[in-house]
Amino acid sequence: MINQRLKDNFARKIFEIGVFQDITSSPEGKGFRLEKHEKEPNAPLSPFYIDYRLLQSDLEARSMAVQLFAHMMSEYVTLPDLLAPIPEAIVPVVTLLSDWKRIPMVTPRIAKEHGSGSKVDGIWSLGDTAILFDDVITGANSKLEALNTLRAAKIHVKLVMVLTNRQQGGEEQLNAAGLTLRSVFTLDELLKFYVEKRLVTTETFEEIMRYRAM
Repeated sequence: MINQRLKDNFARKIFEIGVFQDITSSPEGKGFRLEKHEKEPNAPLSPFYIDYRLLQSDLEARSMAVQLFAHMMSEYVTLPDLLAPIPEAIVPVVTLLSDWKRIPMVTPRIAKEHGSGSKVDGIWSLGDTAILFDDVITGANSKLEALNTLRAAKIHVKLVMVLTNRQQGGEEQLNAAGLTLRSVFTLDELLKFYVEKRLVTTETFEEIMRYRAM
């Protein structure tokens, strides 16, 4: 079970280092483009952004993220053979998690034009099990692509772990594909904490709620 004090400290820490950004930090103050805009270019811009790439530069925040993932993994009796982070943001976190848990890591990716042409970096055996990791889930397209890559390599995946679930349909997509999602935070949890601690204004909260209702 995740330690609530650790969750609260992590939520505050990622706010302090700028992982959570409101619309005032967006280009021209108009909102943020997300991965889904590649397929839906006319979708409304997001009034907030969660940038976990910053964790690679903050040792304390990164350590907290590792501990939180480890806590979630401890809820399962059987550990996987492999940890599989989706490049790029979550890789520094899962690298440390791999060292701590003594579980090897592989990375699913787009095949290179040179070398072996493999779509999975690392060493594995046919039939190995893996947990798929990412930083955030909005939609599930990148997770499903990684899932297909791992399954093509005969690596079995049933579980996806992320730091934040933006609650915009990604979990339902994963469930439909036979996957279970575990997240450190839902967006609701994160926003509730920030409003209670007066880190996010009521106006910002309401703007995000209007966006989510679209």
